Amino acid sequence: MLGTFHAIWTFDVTDSTSWMLEAKDAMNILQARPGFVSSSVFHNADSSERYLIKTDWLDVGSYRRALGSMEA
Repeated sequence: MLGTFHAIWTFDVTDSTSWMLEAKDAMNILQARPGFVSSSVFHNADSSERYLIKTDWLDVGSYRRALGSMEA
């Protein structure tokens, strides 16, 4: 194994309050999947509408299986 797999998603958000609730729900679903290591949400300091979610996984297969699950 070469190390942890990192996935990064960026979002342009107009309603940050609603988006944060949805992002939290999505992270709760992904956290329950095998191979999940951690997640973080970041807000872009230069763009008030840009957010980033970073997730870490044991391997790329865990990431793909998590996104392909019925829950996700």
